[in-house]
Amino acid sequence: MTQEYYTKKLLPDYIKALGNARLGDSSKSYYLMEDHDPSHGTKTTHNIAYRTKDESWISRIAHPPQSPDLNPTEGMWNILLQRTEQRILHGNSRLKDREPLEEEWDGTKSHLKKILQQEWDKIPQSEVQARIAEMPWRCKEMMRTGGLACKSRLW
Repeated sequence: MTQEYYTKKLLPDYIKALGNARLGDSSKSYYLMEDHDPSHGTKTTHNIAYRTKDESWISRIAHPPQSPDLNPTEGMWNILLQRTEQRILHGNSRLKDREPLEEEWDGTKSHLKKILQQEWDKIPQSEVQARIAEMPWRCKEMMRTGGLACKSRLW
């Protein structure tokens, strides 16, 4: 991903959501947590991504690179991977509790993309929030163990 794409396609949605949240409750602080992907403009202050966030009053939290245990998105990827894998390997046999039964993977890349999107769309917000709520524990655990990987019942 390029800084230009990030700044023109992704940041505007975040900036809009942040503005709406601030209008709804200005007493709360909101932060954007990013890793050190070059497209995020976190390595220097002389780039379009950094300037856009600065001009939009976006407070940032520096995320340590290569720290998946401190990134709730990793927990979401785990859910997506498990559910997609189950669907592809076991087809509808594990989906009897879901209606309607999904079509089985036909082996094509385009159908895999469709399945990934369908499984992603089924992840409820409560599962996202559960992984975020676990972050204080994860931070303490990482400090307690000196940065060793941590495992919880969720991920």
